[in-house]
Formats: sequence, structure tokens, C-alpha cells
Amino acid sequence: MLEIAIAVGGILASIIGFYIKRLYREVDSVKKDIKAFRDELTSHRVEDASRYLPRSEMNEFADRIKLDVQNTLQPMYSKLQSIEEYLRNKN
Repeated sequence: MLEIAIAVGGILASIIGFYIKRLYREVDSVKKDIKAFRDELTSHRVEDASRYLPRSEMNEFADRIKLDVQNTLQPMYSKLQSIEEYLRNKN
């Protein structure tokens, strides 16, 4: 009877050991994947940072866009003001 209990205990221990070893392998694999992802993300950030425009160029670009929008909307605004004045004076 004792031999059977020892055999069953040994089988259970080997099964548990197998799954623990498998779990550790999976954890190591996940750690390696995370490290690779982190390294890739770091290099991606460095590449992105090298592609950024300097702040002065961004400000210049924003100023040009602002002027373009103002130049586009100014005639429309003037026309709307003249229509508004006409309607007010009409009554």
C-alpha cells in the first residue's frame, strides 16, 4: 500500500514539475517578448524624435496657415457685414 502511495505521489510530483517547468518557459518567453518590444519601442521613439520639425519651423508653418485662413475668410466676412448693414438699414 505504501508503495502505491509513493508511486502516485511520484507521478503527481512529476506532473506538477512538468507544468511548473512549462510555466517558467512561458514566463521566460513573455519576458523576452516584453524586452524585445521595449527595445523596439525605444528605437521607434528615437526615430520619431529625429523626424520632428524644430519648433521654429512649426511656428512659421502655423503663422502661414493662420494668414491663409484670414486671407480666405476676410472677403466673406466683409460681404456678410455689408449684407448685415443693408438688412439693418432696410427696416
